[in-house]
Amino acid sequence: MLQCIAGCNRRRITARRERNGTTNALMTGMQFWMDTNAYASRTEHSPIKSVQLGCMDTVTSPEANDFEDTIEGLIFVNINETEQHPIRYIVQWKQRTYDGSPTGENGWITASIESEPIFKVKGMLPVMQYKFMVTAVGPGGRLGGPVMSDWAQSLTVDHKLHAPVGPLMITTQYNNEDGLSALVNWYHSPYQQKPPPDISDDRLMSFGNCHYSITVLNETSRETLLFTLDNGNGILISNLQFSTEYSVALRSISSERIDLSLSQQRNVSHEGDTTPEPVKNLEAMVNSNGSVIIQWVPPSEPNAILVYQLLYQSLTNHYDCDKDPSSIYINAGSTTATIQLHSRTHCEYSIKLINYDLIGREASTEIIIWYRPDTHSFKSNLIYIYPILMLISIIISLKCCICLCCSNTSSDRSMLLSSCSKKDTVTIL
Repeated sequence: MLQCIAGCNRRRITARRERNGTTNALMTGMQFWMDTNAYASRTEHSPIKSVQLGCMDTVTSPEANDFEDTIEGLIFVNINETEQHPIRYIVQWKQRTYDGSPTGENGWITASIESEPIFKVKGMLPVMQYKFMVTAVGPGGRLGGPVMSDWAQSLTVDHKLHAPVGPLMITTQYNNEDGLSALVNWYHSPYQQKPPPDISDDRLMSFGNCHYSITVLNETSRETLLFTLDNGNGILISNLQFSTEYSVALRSISSERIDLSLSQQRNVSHEGDTTPEPVKNLEAMVNSNGSVIIQWVPPSEPNAILVYQLLYQSLTNHYDCDKDPSSIYINAGSTTATIQLHSRTHCEYSIKLINYDLIGREASTEIIIWYRPDTHSFKSNLIYIYPILMLISIIISLKCCICLCCSNTSSDRSMLLSSCSKKDTVTIL
């Protein structure tokens, strides 16, 4: 039998540790919270520049037996450019009522710990005043002291949607990532109301809505985007076309409809992932003068069409037929087009209509037509041209004969006159 020098099936040596209960964990955490940052009570050392309630919406309960209507909003935490970037944000709040003077103010209540500088606040009561306090936390503890927002009064239950404040400000730009783009912004930041005389130390703010719909359209396309307000400068619309005039419309969307609208938008996007449909009932009416009137019925999703392209080319191998292919682009809202053929003989033509969707995919429909130019007018003209040509030929021949006769007569007369002249001269001498 082999001897186990180091020991067979050695037992792991472990040390018993005392279980750390919730009470000890709470005390340890509080001590860490108090001791880890020497500047914890000084706001100027916080990476947070400011805290503000950026927007509000009224949330209506879908069922009568559900909770009463409440107010929700978005908190924006503005961060300074600092090396100590927070990894968590401790959010606290308090409220008060106002009936001529502020009353019923409660103490600070810790609400949540957030990981992003933008977060949603739910369950605010209508027509109450709220203040929020945010503390930045890093790996080593607190980063400076807490930063508070201004007092903000929540909306009423029957609050109507706010139209965007002021004119839309649009700035165009170009880069490799977004192509030609436009930054659309407006005055969505909270605007100051005149504070009551007895609370002049605080500023009451009024707010716009949190959810918006923006529509961008030109002559060939229309696009609608749904978005939620953030702490940026606006919304960026990318991949625009050069030398194109656009119209931009912005409107507010209620919080009850935003989920449904986003769901519908996802469905539209899913439908847009399928192959586009070609046009229906493509027809062409050929006139004797060479003009061709083409008409069609758009596909079932006409809003997904970016532009039409009409291609036509002769299939007849004849020198009088237009062998070179021709192409024209047609507005997405059109259902008719006119082309002009210039062949001088009977020619067969192929006409293809291609519709492109918003991402460049295509579908096409093709028809074959015959063009027979009107030759009756040309033949009827020959009936009059031939007699005229014969008459002109006869007139020219007669004129030539007359000229020859006149030339011979003039020659004989000159000889007679010459002889008479000589006789007279001899008589005088």
